[in-house]
Amino acid sequence: MIGAATTADAPATGPAATLPAWYPGWARDLADAYFSRTTCVFVLHGNVHDLIRAPAGGQDSYQSLPEFLSTQAFGSWDLVLGYDVSRGLRMLAGSDPERLRAMAQTLTARWGEPASWPRDPEKVLLMLEALIERTLLDDPANRKSIAVIFEYGQYLVPAGDLASLAQGSAARLVRFLSWAQNPHIKRVNIAFCLTADRVAEVNDRLVQNPYVTAIEVPLPDRDERRAFIDAAARGGQLAKATDFSSDQLADMSNGLSLVNLNVVLAQAVHADRRLDAQRFRQLKKTMIER
Repeated sequence: MIGAATTADAPATGPAATLPAWYPGWARDLADAYFSRTTCVFVLHGNVHDLIRAPAGGQDSYQSLPEFLSTQAFGSWDLVLGYDVSRGLRMLAGSDPERLRAMAQTLTARWGEPASWPRDPEKVLLMLEALIERTLLDDPANRKSIAVIFEYGQYLVPAGDLASLAQGSAARLVRFLSWAQNPHIKRVNIAFCLTADRVAEVNDRLVQNPYVTAIEVPLPDRDERRAFIDAAARGGQLAKATDFSSDQLADMSNGLSLVNLNVVLAQAVHADRRLDAQRFRQLKKTMIER
């Protein structure tokens, strides 16, 4: 979890000692980059639509990337917002109703009721710009920590040379670059995360900017796949529906995301056809081709 700095102008100390042992490597990279105070804009790319392990209550639970960021990486922050061009701007508080109410109280006082918030990206970025400027002027004791997660970032700042960028795309690119380079933002607890499955679809001028950190979210390794299989096998149905042990399934599922692996395991449990080697190879091939 990325905690808030104790003072507004002092760099936070390294987070390595405070992160739980199960934290994924890419999330540790994000925390290290954030605590270095060299950047506040992150581009997360690769396996961004997968499930992420987040143990709770002694058992494994799995979350989407936006949920993991809002409840784990920025779980102690005051305001965590999500945005995509389809759903617009929304508050992200996981399953914590008190945290959601606190966010709503703060943002409703500044922007009005959430139902009235715009969806247009230019208007949303202008609202966020005003919020950031106001936050920077607030007394440090009352200053809110703010994280904004932009899903499908390739549609906000698409790849292309300057001549091909539409006016709106160019303005959004400049806005993100200005946030990344702003030394005042980097001194306080404000962070922006853009997610995209293909980094090549995000504008190079953003991804390759020295003030922006691009982090790949990889496919799950064998240990992660084994943990997911163990969690799926708790009810006992999986053992009855397959010819394989958990170790064998973990080995055979190399190259699959947890979402794809979940589809394979669910079909094994609910289909009339038992999951043998031929059936597994067929399902795996279909998942990878997709």
